[in-house]
Amino acid sequence: MGKKFTSKINRVAAQKTSKSESAKKGSAAGSVKEVEPTNDHYDKPDATDSILARFLHSLSRKQVFLILFIFGFIVFSSGLHGEFQGDDTRQIVENTPVHSISNIGMFFRGGTFYTGLTPDKLEGGFYRPMMSTSFSIIYTLFGDNPFYFHAFQLLLHIFAAFLLFLFFQKILRKPLALLLGLIYLVHPLNSQSVYAIPSLQDPLFFIFGISALLLIVNADSNKKLVYSAIFLLLAMLTKEASFVFVLLAFSFITIWKRKYLKTFSYTFLPVALFYLIMRVTAVGLFSAAHSAPIGRANILERLLTIPSIHTLYFTKLIAPIDLASSYYWVVRSFSIRDVLVPFMINLAVVSFFIYLAIRISAKDKKALKVYLFFSLWTFIGLVIVSQLLPLDMTASLPWMYMPLAGILGMLGVAISILIKEETYNKLMPIAAIVVLVFGIMSYNRGSDWQTEMTVALKDIQNSTDNYRANSLVAVNYGKQNNYERAVPYAEEALKTYPNYQNYYNLGLIRAMTGEYEKSIELLNQSIPYASVYSARNSYLLLSQASLLLDDKELGARHINEVLNQMPNSPDVWTYLAILEASRGNKKEASIAIDNAIRYGASENSLSDSIKNEKKFTINVLNKVIVLY
Repeated sequence: MGKKFTSKINRVAAQKTSKSESAKKGSAAGSVKEVEPTNDHYDKPDATDSILARFLHSLSRKQVFLILFIFGFIVFSSGLHGEFQGDDTRQIVENTPVHSISNIGMFFRGGTFYTGLTPDKLEGGFYRPMMSTSFSIIYTLFGDNPFYFHAFQLLLHIFAAFLLFLFFQKILRKPLALLLGLIYLVHPLNSQSVYAIPSLQDPLFFIFGISALLLIVNADSNKKLVYSAIFLLLAMLTKEASFVFVLLAFSFITIWKRKYLKTFSYTFLPVALFYLIMRVTAVGLFSAAHSAPIGRANILERLLTIPSIHTLYFTKLIAPIDLASSYYWVVRSFSIRDVLVPFMINLAVVSFFIYLAIRISAKDKKALKVYLFFSLWTFIGLVIVSQLLPLDMTASLPWMYMPLAGILGMLGVAISILIKEETYNKLMPIAAIVVLVFGIMSYNRGSDWQTEMTVALKDIQNSTDNYRANSLVAVNYGKQNNYERAVPYAEEALKTYPNYQNYYNLGLIRAMTGEYEKSIELLNQSIPYASVYSARNSYLLLSQASLLLDDKELGARHINEVLNQMPNSPDVWTYLAILEASRGNKKEASIAIDNAIRYGASENSLSDSIKNEKKFTINVLNKVIVLY
């Protein structure tokens, strides 16, 4: 098997230049300093190949894509009808600018969330305009039907797996490249990148990044380098983690395409400057600190947490069971279970891959370069999610979308060099079984992603300290008016992680159950954690709870806090009119209702009652009250 890999590398290294030009330069046919794609006529089976290998060899690229397409839709069909959930609400459903592609300029001038505080700008610390643009295109064409978002995301994932197959095929034989591509396609680690709409960014940035690498592999002119730089820009505009592809592009050129290094550097420099200017103008150079337990952890606590983070990824890679959409644990102090044992597991994994590198080096120095390239791919991909800089979760499975490709590349090189031909042929059906098993597991995972509630309940079951999952369950029970069942989940979320949302949620639940004093206490505790956008919700709820407590003066003070932030809101002016009427301030109530109508409220029986001092009834926090 090793000879076949070496032969493939040697042929891959052949230049597209004429033989006479090659002779003048005196370059050896076996050089791998400049890697080029294989000619289609080379990668053919021989007499030692198994029946499965011969079949896979015989497939054209179109047939390979068709196989990936069919497998992908069968495996992930279980999640195509999942509803909008989580960040979908603020990034799509309530994100008014995303509802029309005519607002595309806004996507490049701000973050990803729409709050209404700045009508011409999106908020948030993430700069991902290509993701927002994708959402907008889908919404413009199909409206708010989540099926089309899921279908588009699945197509992206299938195409990402196909491009990875093409990249693997540059250095591996087609059967192995295809099986690795299929594993990447159906691996449960990647299932969330298909089922969770906010994770659309992962296959999208991967497509742009791997396309840039493929162009560099095929580079025989400066034109392809320019296209490669453009694809890297698109990747950076999709997700910040794409800078890994930038490093890989420069590494690849340095190792195998050194003559293009200066040209590519000059080409990429203006692209990088353009991105930096756009990003700094939109959201700043660095995102604000993330609201998550790991974001509040000090550097020592984050370092103590790193071993368990990597162990999670490695164990889920091998045995992808009991998955959660997000993880929030933090290791606060040294312990054998939480630090030493994970560290030893990670050491064993790293030692295994170092052992493979030593074995490969002894057999084929050229193949070692390829192995080390994929090792760099894996290493950088893992480092950026290791919490050296705190992120918005401790761990998340979609963050393995990039490193998984590198790990598969390392294994592909190792199998090609170290496995004997007869063993290789026996491995082929085993690999096919692995694809089938992973496919079934990913299909079953789709049932967890049907609703926000099903995801959250599964997360509570499979991940410790998951405050977000408890919070989501509490909110969903609240929407069902089942506040008794919501309370323990809201309390657990607040106990695990005291932040604005958890104080607010429990405060709202207490208000809805008539515990107004407890509600006011919780809401006041929420305000120090709140953004300007969030604080207005707390003040509005405080005013309602105060009204029901018959502390109308306090309620009016809180509603004026909201009015300072939203002076053009008809709803806020209407509620101020109600409060002033309840206090007997007829003139102030009339002025407030006039302002509400001026800013868009319709004239109705409520406005007529306030203006003409008639008795009226209103519903406040599910309680009907009568005012004069």
